[in-house]
Amino acid sequence: MSEQTNPRTHKPYVIEQLCALTGIKRAAYYKWTHRKPNQRELDNEVIWQFIEEREARDYGIYGSQRMTRLINRETEFHVNRKRVYRLMDAHGMTASIRKAKVDRKSQKAEVITANILDRKFSANEPNQRWVTDCTELQYGIDTLNKVKLSAIKDLYDHSIIAYNLSDTETAAAVTITLHRALETCPDAEPLLHTDRGSAYTARIYDLELRQHHITHSMSRGGKPIDNGAMETFWSHIKDEWFDLRPAGTFKELVALVDAGIDWYNNGRPQETLNGLTPNEYRNQTVRKAS
Repeated sequence: MSEQTNPRTHKPYVIEQLCALTGIKRAAYYKWTHRKPNQRELDNEVIWQFIEEREARDYGIYGSQRMTRLINRETEFHVNRKRVYRLMDAHGMTASIRKAKVDRKSQKAEVITANILDRKFSANEPNQRWVTDCTELQYGIDTLNKVKLSAIKDLYDHSIIAYNLSDTETAAAVTITLHRALETCPDAEPLLHTDRGSAYTARIYDLELRQHHITHSMSRGGKPIDNGAMETFWSHIKDEWFDLRPAGTFKELVALVDAGIDWYNNGRPQETLNGLTPNEYRNQTVRKAS
C-alpha cells in the first residue's frame, strides 16, 4: 500500500495520505496489517493448496462440484460447494468446457432392432444393461493419424468393461470388443444398446449377439440422445483425458487409452455412484452379495 505513487508528483504516498484518500483511519490500517488470520482463513489456505495441486496434476478438469467431492473424500475437511466455488473463483479457476458431439449417419443397415432400452440409463445389477459405441482418436504430428476406439459400458456402475482400438469402425472390430467384454463377464446375457452405425447393423454382429443370448437394442435414426450414456462417457474422457494428453505415436496412444480407461474406472469418483469410482461401486456390490 505504501508503495503507491502520487500521479502528480510521482513520489510515494505516505500512509497518512493513503488513509485520507481511502477514508480509512490510520489505527484501523495498522490493526489490519498486524492481524492474525482466523482458523477458517488458515483452513482455506490448506484447502486451496489441495485444489491447486490437484488441478495441476489432472490438467484443470475439475469444476467446483467435483472438486468439493474430492476434498470431502480425500482430506480432513468437510466443505460445501459454495465455499469451494468462492475459493476457485477468487483465483480465476474454472473447469474445461465440454463440446457438443454430432451423431454420425447410418450406413448399409442390414439388421435394425427396436429401441428397447428407451433411455433407461440405469440398472439394478451388474451386466443387466450395457451400452456401446465407437469414437475417433487422433495422434501424431498435427494429429493427422486417426483410429477408432470401441468401448462397452455397464449401466449399473458406469464401468468400461471392454474396449478395442482399430483402424476403422467395422463389424469385426466391434465384435472384438464384445468378445473382450464376455471374457471379463463370461456369464453375462445383457441387453446391449448401440446406435445404427453400419458396424452394429451388420448381420454378422447380430448373429454374434444371438449366439451369446444378448438382446440387441438400437437407437432411433438420427437420435444420438438414445445412446446418451455412451455419448456422455466419450465427452468426459475426451475432455478430461485425451484432449489434455496428445499422443505422438500409435504406441503412445495405446498406452494413453489403457491408462485413461483405468483412470475412469478406478480414479474418477462419480456423484451418481455416491462419490465412488465405478469399480469401487461394483466391488461394494460384490461384497454385499457375498
